[in-house]
Amino acid sequence: GRIAGRYYAVWSGWAQPATTDKTPQQLYIAPLENPWTISTNRVLLSAPDAEWERGPELDLEEGPEFLQRGGSVLVVYSTRDSWLKEYALGQLRLRDTTANPLDRSSWTKTGPVFTGNAEVFGVGHASFVTTADGSEHWIVYHSKDSPTPGWRRSVRMQRFEWPTDREPRFGAAMTSAERIPLPRGDCR
Repeated sequence: GRIAGRYYAVWSGWAQPATTDKTPQQLYIAPLENPWTISTNRVLLSAPDAEWERGPELDLEEGPEFLQRGGSVLVVYSTRDSWLKEYALGQLRLRDTTANPLDRSSWTKTGPVFTGNAEVFGVGHASFVTTADGSEHWIVYHSKDSPTPGWRRSVRMQRFEWPTDREPRFGAAMTSAERIPLPRGDCR
């Protein structure tokens, strides 16, 4: 993402190398020298320390994605055990574009900001698109096909709103039976 004229990379990783995949994952950030070169050592951005980020087997933050509008800079990420129905999305919000993105205290954590329900299970790994005319915002994510543990998933998408320029409202995860209109504009 670009913040105050500088590009940054955010990713999920481990504090140290581990011999098991059941190792807590947190989010790291670093400035970019160019689109393919990180210019400094990584900095810990966020750890899964909130109760809603803790799973029965794995405390996890992964799949971060920048979401920006106006002066709002957000990082939306997946959290909890990825193979369980409780997998959900959390959010970090940068205090303002003059704040140092490499300083953890510049960010506010909120969550969960998007969850599954009785018919949609384990939502995660979101990305965001805007229609060509700029009038609609869509969240694209995956959900589990069953409430039982596992990784069989389907891709879903639905509109979301920006009631203010600072905070999106994703709404409830829509079921497969709910019909939604196609995105506005010419989809080529």
